[in-house]
Amino acid sequence: MTDFPSGVYTPRTKNNKSGVVYTPANDTQLYAEDVKKLDDEVVAMEKNLADKINRVFHLIIFDKDTAVPNLSDDFFRFIVPQDLNGYKIVNVGLLVNASGDVDAMELDITNSRLSQSIFSQIPMINGDGLTSYNSDQPGTINTNYDDLQTGDQLIFDLEQEFGDFDGLQVALTVQKVIT
Repeated sequence: MTDFPSGVYTPRTKNNKSGVVYTPANDTQLYAEDVKKLDDEVVAMEKNLADKINRVFHLIIFDKDTAVPNLSDDFFRFIVPQDLNGYKIVNVGLLVNASGDVDAMELDITNSRLSQSIFSQIPMINGDGLTSYNSDQPGTINTNYDDLQTGDQLIFDLEQEFGDFDGLQVALTVQKVIT
C-alpha cells in the first residue's frame, strides 16, 4: 500500500452546527457527519429516533385453514427472547383469514411475570371483519403492564364465545425503551 504524501491528503476538520453537541454516551441520539456540505455548513445532524424504532412480530397462531377454537385459555405462549429485554408492547393487531356466521372474537394476552393482562381494553374482531384494526374495539395497551423482560411468557386466551373464524394471526409491535 502506498502512503499518500501530506500535500495530497489532509484531514478535513469541521465544526458542528451551532447548538449541536456530539455526545457519544447518549444512545438516544444519532449523529452523522455531513461530508458533502461546505466547511461552514452543517456537520452533524441530530435526530431522536427513540419513538420511531419498532419491531413487529407476525405470529401465526392457527394456519389459514384451521378453525379457531371457541373459548380457549392458554392456547398459545410467546416466550420473550433476550433481544427483546427492555422493550415495551405498543400495539397488538388480530387478523383472521376468514369469518363466517359469527358474533365477534376477543383475544386477551397476559404477561406471566406480571400476572396481568397487557390490555386496558381487549381487542376484538367483529363478526363481519377480518382484523381488529377496524373493529368496534381495536384494543388498548395498558402501559402499566406493557414492559418485557427476557423469559416473560405472553399467554394468549380467547375471551368471547364466537362462531366460525379460520386462521388466527397476531401482529405484535414492540418498541425499545431508552432511558
